[in-house]
Amino acid sequence: MKLTDLLTKVCFLTALLGFIFPDVLAFQIPVNADSIVKIGLLIQDNKALAAKYGAEMAIRKANETGGFKGENFQLVIRSMEGPWGTGSKQAVDLIFQENVCAIMGSHDGRNAHLVEQVSAKARIVFLSAWASDPTLSQAFVPWFFSCIPNDLQQADALINEIYTRRKLTRIVTVSDNGYDSKLALSSLEKKIKTANQTEPMQFFYDTPGIDYNEIIDKINKSGAEGIILLCNPSASLKLIQRLEEKGK
Repeated sequence: MKLTDLLTKVCFLTALLGFIFPDVLAFQIPVNADSIVKIGLLIQDNKALAAKYGAEMAIRKANETGGFKGENFQLVIRSMEGPWGTGSKQAVDLIFQENVCAIMGSHDGRNAHLVEQVSAKARIVFLSAWASDPTLSQAFVPWFFSCIPNDLQQADALINEIYTRRKLTRIVTVSDNGYDSKLALSSLEKKIKTANQTEPMQFFYDTPGIDYNEIIDKINKSGAEGIILLCNPSASLKLIQRLEEKGK
């Protein structure tokens, strides 16, 4: 599915949920004097341009096809960078100052929990498009939705691909010390033990200041048949490029 098609469906999903639960006023599409339907977008920081541009493209495409019953969608973007707790403040601002009908999130798991708490109290739809923390859905907040598989589901898919289909046994993981990486690694370890498969060797790095050569040297010495990267996108990309340069 193309990115624009996916994001357009995401925008429509958040808007149309009012018809699924008509008794919950928080789900209703607000009718305002400007005939605008506002949708909030929370991004990790101002460098998250892919999320910003993708959502803007989806909103533009939706408006070109008539918006919502003739009313145009408007995207309101807020960055969550700053001191811990900024995410809650930005979510509150979107709901009570900007009067958005729903919030989309492209940010890490810790911030997703903050937004989920605000969503639960305000009864506003929160759709996560990035965080894979399985505990987000375990809070059973009826206004929380995710369009990606969580860490446990991803672990099942990885185990099936690596151990069952490809019959690999010597695996290494590379991860940082961030919240999302730690949680993904923990979920993978739990699933591997349950499946009675060989546990992978684990390599860690600190951010910033990644020594890619040191990591690659460790991978070479391990004799790895496969590598699982639980890193942020930029670190994963650079590591893959360095591995390719080394003929891996």
